[in-house]
Amino acid sequence: MREQFFFLCFSYRTFLLEDAGPGTLVATVHAKDPDGDRVLYLISGGNEEGNFEMDRHKGILRLRRTPLPKLRGPQYVLNISAVDDNSSGGPKCLSSFSEVIVGINDINNNKPIFRECAYYSDNTWVLENQPPGTFVLQVEAYDADLGMNGEVKYGLMHRDGASPGFSIDPSSGIITTARSFDREKQRAYALSVTATDQAQEPLIGVCQITVFIADMNDNDPKFENSRYQYFLREDTPVGTSFLRAAAHDDDQGVNAVITYSMLLQKPEYFKINPGTGWVYVNHVISKTFQINSYIIATDGGNRSNSVELIVTATNVLNQAPRWEKSVYWVTIPENMVHDTKILTIKATSPLDDPRVTYSLEEGQVPETNMPVRFYLKPNRADGSASLLVAELLDFETTKFFTLNVKAQNVAMIPLASFATVHVNISDVNDNVPFFTSSTYEVSVPEGADIGTSVVQVLATDSDSGLHGEVCLF
Repeated sequence: MREQFFFLCFSYRTFLLEDAGPGTLVATVHAKDPDGDRVLYLISGGNEEGNFEMDRHKGILRLRRTPLPKLRGPQYVLNISAVDDNSSGGPKCLSSFSEVIVGINDINNNKPIFRECAYYSDNTWVLENQPPGTFVLQVEAYDADLGMNGEVKYGLMHRDGASPGFSIDPSSGIITTARSFDREKQRAYALSVTATDQAQEPLIGVCQITVFIADMNDNDPKFENSRYQYFLREDTPVGTSFLRAAAHDDDQGVNAVITYSMLLQKPEYFKINPGTGWVYVNHVISKTFQINSYIIATDGGNRSNSVELIVTATNVLNQAPRWEKSVYWVTIPENMVHDTKILTIKATSPLDDPRVTYSLEEGQVPETNMPVRFYLKPNRADGSASLLVAELLDFETTKFFTLNVKAQNVAMIPLASFATVHVNISDVNDNVPFFTSSTYEVSVPEGADIGTSVVQVLATDSDSGLHGEVCLF
């Protein structure tokens, strides 16, 4: 009668590094057959990925040689079968079973990855004027490693000396504000979020996120001029548009939509188009006198501001100065030195006294010369005036100016006319690029393939066009 053979161990346990190379010895199994039959070994289960190979005659278990094995933790449980060749004679071959448990020791060969990084900037915003600690976004990074190698902590990279503005919980990835924001000063912020694993030699993943600042209606409309003044002949027809008021609102969307109105007068000599700001004659003017009123600008959130309108009705025989051009255009570089002449303007008076005085209308916003960036200098020789640069200009702050110039004649009741000067500022390469962080600390696993992504660095330049394109090398 034949005797049943058996494995010397019912269960074998061993460990491998997950980057173990091809042909690595895993274990040696042995089954004893009292009948002296030869025994063949095979893997009967748990090797679905084909990472393991068995020497059928010797019971030696190794990692496959080709293609390269790809091990994944935490472990493999391999079912091993042993079958005798029935050389001693008998009704059938006998078999026995054992298992080999292969534990996989993780190595830190995966850096944290922000799977949703590309979508974070699509709808990440915070309302302006909110207190510090306001929730912004929760990020999540995934690390395919195990244990401490796969545990992720979050952080933010900041420019040296820059106020962070945001903070992040290192464990949860929740980003909150560290201060209040003003959308009118800066509309978006670029954040470099890091995810660092907790290995002895940690790997870092980086995600670039843009946080937009959403608008509140926290600004009143601002008129371009501190007051509006005009001279009309007393025979000006009803319906004549003669002056356009303009106001701006630093808010956004509906909060920035301006509607114009006028303080009620009796009689109602003037009206204003609520959408365009054009003021027109609404009632016959039958005598020479001064009419004072107020123009009101109201935004979509019902915040308003007003400015004085002074209209002088003059005798039909009196004539205002005549401009050579009603509109002037000039383009200058932002590095133009102060006291440099950029334009000559001229108006003439048809009266017996040909003298004309020039002045720049006082503005209330940067684009209308507040604070003062330009001034006029009269040229007595030909009755013209020169427009000069008063202070250094900055393209990154103000890209264009619209200046209202008044020319006034010399008479008992002086009349004035107005011209507009458009000054476009061109950019010069006066800003150096800067990195979002002065230091990038990264780790690269030993044996990483050529072309493996290591880190993404980001640099920006405040200049425009080619001057603002950054090349990294």
